[in-house]
Amino acid sequence: MLHYESGQVIKCRYKGQSINDVASMSLYSMCHLPISFFVSVLNSSLLYEYLKVFVNASVNLQINDIRQLPIVIPTQEQLRELESIFNEAYRIQQEKFTKHIAESHTQSLEALQTRLDSLCLSLYKL
Repeated sequence: MLHYESGQVIKCRYKGQSINDVASMSLYSMCHLPISFFVSVLNSSLLYEYLKVFVNASVNLQINDIRQLPIVIPTQEQLRELESIFNEAYRIQQEKFTKHIAESHTQSLEALQTRLDSLCLSLYKL
């Protein structure tokens, strides 16, 4: 599931099996890479900035905008690290919806975002 949040970042979430309508944009992989990889890189600051500068500067995000983003195939090590970041963020988000989220969870998510952004810069050799 993709959307701009407060017009500042792309928020991409893992969505299980569902019935989709026009209000819920969904993107499906046609390659061997896991969903966690796409969720991770789409949530990076790097791809958000690329999207805003080169693809669509408006707040009206379209699924075809996402299809125009360059996707670099990661090494196995990069993929493992991205999956680790995804799994930890997913675990924290699940706790967020089952319990009251603590300040430490917010800080943990911010630290994961920093790790993700750093890894994506490395992935894109920037």
